[in-house]
Amino acid sequence: MKEKAQMSIKEAERLSVMRQVDKKFLTLREASEELQLSLRHTKRVRKRYLQRGEEGLISLKRGKENNRKIDQKIRNRAIYLVKTNYVGFGPTLASEKLKERDGITLSSETLRKWLIEEGIWKGKRKKEVRECQRRARRSRFGELLQGDGSHHDWFEGRAEKCSRLQLLDDATSKNT
Repeated sequence: MKEKAQMSIKEAERLSVMRQVDKKFLTLREASEELQLSLRHTKRVRKRYLQRGEEGLISLKRGKENNRKIDQKIRNRAIYLVKTNYVGFGPTLASEKLKERDGITLSSETLRKWLIEEGIWKGKRKKEVRECQRRARRSRFGELLQGDGSHHDWFEGRAEKCSRLQLLDDATSKNT
């Protein structure tokens, strides 16, 4: 007895739309708009649905390994070389040395993921943003003044250097 594969939400939605097309509630053009596919691709989906039924809408890739998957032997060799020859190297430098000296071409990101899985490399945690507690403003004018000054050549050589002082009232944010 053949086992039925599970449908994803996207595939179930396609099935629902194809059934509406069967019952003539929708045209193929309307179906393509609803599925957000081109009319040409909707026709291909419809053809496969008519040939294979519900199973024609299920992805043929399901359950198969990725074509780009790197062989386990290469993975094991790369990890072994990093553990023995490239101790203390980060993923970027290690991937460069693996390519240069050992002929193993890997992206530094792939190597980084493998090293984290093996416990050789620790991924950096995102820094926690610490929010400072805001101070409540003063209730009355003149209760708290904040001052600042800057020593500068304000007159651009026409007079001596001087300091500019500014006072800011905390309650009203006005210059005083």
